Amino acid sequence: MSDRRSRTRSRERGTLSGVEGPTDPTPTRVLVVCTGNICRSPMAVGLLRAGANVMGHSIQVASAGTIAGGQPAEPHAVEVMADRGIDISSHRSHKLAAVDIDAADLVLCMAREHVVTAAGEVFDAFDRIFTIKDFVARARAVGPKPADQPLQKWLAELCAGRSHSDLLRPDPELDVADPLGSGRRAYERTATELEGLSWAVLDFLAGYPPRG
Repeated sequence: MSDRRSRTRSRERGTLSGVEGPTDPTPTRVLVVCTGNICRSPMAVGLLRAGANVMGHSIQVASAGTIAGGQPAEPHAVEVMADRGIDISSHRSHKLAAVDIDAADLVLCMAREHVVTAAGEVFDAFDRIFTIKDFVARARAVGPKPADQPLQKWLAELCAGRSHSDLLRPDPELDVADPLGSGRRAYERTATELEGLSWAVLDFLAGYPPRG
């Protein structure tokens, strides 16, 4: 595996629309994965980018889906993000490829099936591929990334005791439900869940204890 590339911030929750943060020459590269790359992952990308701006935490966030790309974000996804001051209207879906995983320091998936697919693309990347809910739960147990610890070493601690077979066990607690085909309320629930998870991801990566 090739080598991969703290600021004080207010403890107030603030707004995810935020202001542009400072440029970091070595940002953390995060890839978010779902199925169609038209609902959950573009919403998560918008939330992570906006939250990082609020915090002044430099990350690069991209997304992909496990099926063919080229589609715009679902209208309800665009609407619930717009309510948060986040514009994802120009998003077009992208099909996951090995090169996307190779370029990422951390891969956050919406469901276990996406972890299986991503790990199948790049088998030795398993230690940096999680569902977003599993990542947050493990980081909560291990603690935030220490400022002087390389990201990959911290991720290895999060992976302790984890195996590929874990992904075969039914556990809806590790998946973010797909709102595709549902009404706006389902998208609002998903957006609210992803908002909390995105703040937690950013806090843990920046070395802060999670909010709330």
